[in-house]
Amino acid sequence: MKTLVLSVVFAVTSIVNAVNNNSLEGFAYNTRMDGDRVETKNVYKVKEDKYLQNHLQYNYAYDAEGRVSSKEVSKWSKGNQRFEKQYCLNFSYDGAEVNVEYAAWKRQCLHRCKNQSRLPNQWNGRKLPKLRMEQKRK
Repeated sequence: MKTLVLSVVFAVTSIVNAVNNNSLEGFAYNTRMDGDRVETKNVYKVKEDKYLQNHLQYNYAYDAEGRVSSKEVSKWSKGNQRFEKQYCLNFSYDGAEVNVEYAAWKRQCLHRCKNQSRLPNQWNGRKLPKLRMEQKRK
């Protein structure tokens, strides 16, 4: 089951990266672990084949059963010299189903997309359900 949840997380991340025109070439990774769990993963752009520049940071949280409960993605801001939140995936579990909520931050607005149906744990590469868009002010 952990493998399925992580597969869904990586699939959604790949989709978001593809939409943002991110290429895996020219990147380096550093993963901070807490036992067997990924706590934080930093992605660096490789410049001139020898310099690392901050790019993305993934932060993971887990529920009491050790399943991924959220994945927060932040992007490096050159101007502010810090990571700024981009989006978050929240996972909740109901028996054999996994609920996924996508939340994106844009300036002062938090845009939330909630799925209309639940993803079965046996997702097996099927398309994600259509998402409904809500807008909430912070």
